[in-house]
Amino acid sequence: MRTSFALPLLALLVLLPGPSESAEGPDDAARIQLAAANAPGDLLSDAYLVEMLDLTLQQDSQRDHLDPALREEVIATRDRLKQRVANDLDDEPAILATLGNCFGRYMEGTDCPERMDRLAEAGHDNGYYHFVLLSEAARKEDADGFSRHAQSMVDAEVFRPVFLEVFASLYQRYRQVPASLWPQNMAPYGPESNPGVLAMGQAAAVALPAYQWLFRFCEASADQTREDCVVVARKLAHESPVLLEQFIGTGLLAKVGDESDQALARELKREGQWLQKSLVAMEDEMHDSQIGEYFDIFARDGEFAAMRFASKTMGRPVEPPADWQP
Repeated sequence: MRTSFALPLLALLVLLPGPSESAEGPDDAARIQLAAANAPGDLLSDAYLVEMLDLTLQQDSQRDHLDPALREEVIATRDRLKQRVANDLDDEPAILATLGNCFGRYMEGTDCPERMDRLAEAGHDNGYYHFVLLSEAARKEDADGFSRHAQSMVDAEVFRPVFLEVFASLYQRYRQVPASLWPQNMAPYGPESNPGVLAMGQAAAVALPAYQWLFRFCEASADQTREDCVVVARKLAHESPVLLEQFIGTGLLAKVGDESDQALARELKREGQWLQKSLVAMEDEMHDSQIGEYFDIFARDGEFAAMRFASKTMGRPVEPPADWQP
């Protein structure tokens, strides 16, 4: 099934092929993951490739049947990367914020408070990690913790979603997979889109926060906590380079913001929906190399920058007409 990359990321994830569907057979899928795992890369993509190699082995034991020699190579490669990540986990905030955030193989359940303290220290220069931490505080209904991390989020000079960090890291790794390993049925958008499609699905599966706790906490908030919620909502609506998170921010402002916040939220949402709508059928109108460039921009500058590139490439206006409504 084809879909537009401008869809909100959770919808995109539903429509992307799973690991066992993404190649002609289980051996092909395993070879793609192995090639990425054996290519140069950082600790973040190591951690996610451990997850993918382990999923490959789980599928092998349940229904697929890998070549025995290939299976042994998958096990050896997974164990090598897993050990590397375990040794240096506490120095990589993007892993602490996702796989290490109270779930995943690197989080056994007993170290969660310590890991979250380490995340606050390691991610101090990126306000987004404080967004992850305030979301955890919201889940625990910890108003003081929520307020503290909201202020740290605002004070930080950088606000780069962990989703983009994970996507960019995996994308760099999958771009090194030899073209001969990508089956033809993996490339509905053209062969240059293969690394981006696979990295996108995997990043969206784990690297997006649980936004529902933030909504529940803020809907029930009052006084200072409600003011903190407005600050968080403004940050997402105005500064997140990810469409889904802008919609989260504008949706939250509609509930807890004042009239001026709500009016601005409606306009930001309208502009985002226009970009989303303008990218319909981009896979039919853009060349494979242009879709490859779309993913390059997505990894470097975020979703909005990539969407604007695609709109301009197809000759479509980036800004909605004054009288246009979704």
